[in-house]
Amino acid sequence: MTVALANKELFGGAITTYVPTTFIDISQLREVPDNQEVYVDTNTDQSVIVELLELAEEAADADCASYHFKQIAEHNDASAENQILKVVQLEDSEVPNLPKDAKKYLLVGRQTISKYNESDPNARNVVNIYLAVFRIPKITTDIIVSYNHPVVIGPTSSSRDTQAGSVDEVENNFKKILASFNINDWSLFC
Repeated sequence: MTVALANKELFGGAITTYVPTTFIDISQLREVPDNQEVYVDTNTDQSVIVELLELAEEAADADCASYHFKQIAEHNDASAENQILKVVQLEDSEVPNLPKDAKKYLLVGRQTISKYNESDPNARNVVNIYLAVFRIPKITTDIIVSYNHPVVIGPTSSSRDTQAGSVDEVENNFKKILASFNINDWSLFC
């Protein structure tokens, strides 16, 4: 099943990108930090997160995606249960709306996590994480775009009634999200 995508205004319209139409803005349901935009599909438990972080100077450009993936693993209590499957530098044609001097990396990885800190070991879910990091020389910000795709749901997880969703569809959607990603107002980074 192919899901339609719609152009969404993020950070008050300073950034726009496509998001699947089945995803809802989670800020309508709970508080979200000012540096994040989070969209979730409650049927599949997939999520798209755009996050603006201070430039991680301790991570070289080529290592920035791995660095942020490990930070997410720590936050998800998945430090011991995560795997990086691939890291590649994105081509300008894959993220055409960013400046040509931007450093653009894609990491595909997997983490085993629990939602809401569920303590039962059978509540842990295996989640594929598609993570793009953009570094633009004129700003001191790491722009993180992630697409989280649960592929194995633990039998006692609060997500046990969700549908897994197709890996091919998720990868295709993520490519479209990156291709449509556009910074409309650079004063967001001032």
